[in-house]
Amino acid sequence: MQNQLFVSIDPGFDNMKVIANGQHYKFPFNAVETDERKMSDYGRRNGFILYKDESGTTWRVGQYARGLIFDNKEQQEQAEKMRGFYTEERFTSNEFMVGLRTALAMAINKAGLYDCQASLDIRLIVALPHSCRAKFSSTIVGAAAGEHSFFMRFDDSQEKAYHFTIQESNVYTISQTIAAILGETSDDNGNINEEKFFYLSNGPTLVIDGGYYTVGLVPVSRGGSVDDARAESDTGHAMKMVNVAVEQEIANQRPDIKHYSIEYLLTQDDGRVRYLENGKARTIDLATIRSEKIQEVCAHFGKSVLREVPESEFYAALPVLRRKAGDRAALRAIHIYEENRRVEKQVEALRRNDFGAFLDLVRASGLSSWRYLQNVVPAGYKAHQEVAVALSLAERLLGGRGACGGGFAGTIQAFVPLDMLEGFKAEMERVLGAGMCHVLTIRPVGGVRLV
Repeated sequence: MQNQLFVSIDPGFDNMKVIANGQHYKFPFNAVETDERKMSDYGRRNGFILYKDESGTTWRVGQYARGLIFDNKEQQEQAEKMRGFYTEERFTSNEFMVGLRTALAMAINKAGLYDCQASLDIRLIVALPHSCRAKFSSTIVGAAAGEHSFFMRFDDSQEKAYHFTIQESNVYTISQTIAAILGETSDDNGNINEEKFFYLSNGPTLVIDGGYYTVGLVPVSRGGSVDDARAESDTGHAMKMVNVAVEQEIANQRPDIKHYSIEYLLTQDDGRVRYLENGKARTIDLATIRSEKIQEVCAHFGKSVLREVPESEFYAALPVLRRKAGDRAALRAIHIYEENRRVEKQVEALRRNDFGAFLDLVRASGLSSWRYLQNVVPAGYKAHQEVAVALSLAERLLGGRGACGGGFAGTIQAFVPLDMLEGFKAEMERVLGAGMCHVLTIRPVGGVRLV
């Protein structure tokens, strides 16, 4: 009887996450080519992973590879390695192939199938970022399919040989966002959760997939189909940006510490790093600083979310908050206070059947989003301001009737009188492109949380 191994791999920008025959594990997604004959810390430590190909070339993998990168004092070399790491092109690199084979070797070990490699029937799924799955799918399938022969050493164990074959028909790629949707709408055995699937398929629904380097914004149309043309990858609000803020915070004390090394440094000495001040050794607690950056404005008041902070206290502390969090954070907080009040007024207007008052509040919300929340134009963009153009055009076409405002994932929302709908849609698509204007209806169930 042939032994089967089902493996799914999610090569994130922080960790390689793996499920093998139901077992979950992960390891840092870093690999560095080494000459182990010159290494003084050869093995004997927890988490040590060494890969060797048939030619004898060796690679450190995981945490110890990160150590080689970030303990290297050559800042330019560090930056060059990480510049390539934080791009989609890494999915075609030697480092990716080493990481993929390491994940497969771990899967074989954890499933207890090391002695069955010759007869293994391996089924492999690799989850790629939604934005680049189509671009790299054939490359990944080609690299994963076929005969694999290499050597691995884990922790303090002896070197072991791995030799197995994966049929091309057994290698699949999937969008990481689609994988997340499937995972949240089904159980561990693949059975659909009817309630969650109902709310997803009776969309349109926006699925937000938050990762370390990017936040995926994927619209799902009514019926459950993914709208690839409008899917976006937002790198401006992912966890990486928190580390950028930490880098800026400690720049005077440790200008050598860059955002891409902070994840590694948090695993060393409880996230504490040292520097000299007036000849004395001082300590920076990176974990504490990062925690503060995550909730910068709210941390000033000892609250976890802004709605718990009385508005009067916020304005009283505004001079301090501007210095600590910056003007953009302060303006976004102002929007949230005002927006919460607008929502209550919108509910009241609808309950008393005053749709005109409701639309006035929609217009005010849209203007506030543009001026204070600042989610209409991505930071630093000059030539491309599509949402701003769409809002301006919609406002002109409506001529004081209806209302419009910015939406999620690069969209706008417009309330258009029925007698203007045909002309409005035609003119918007003339300027923005065919298929760019969709007529939507509102489902009676409203918004429902899936996860």
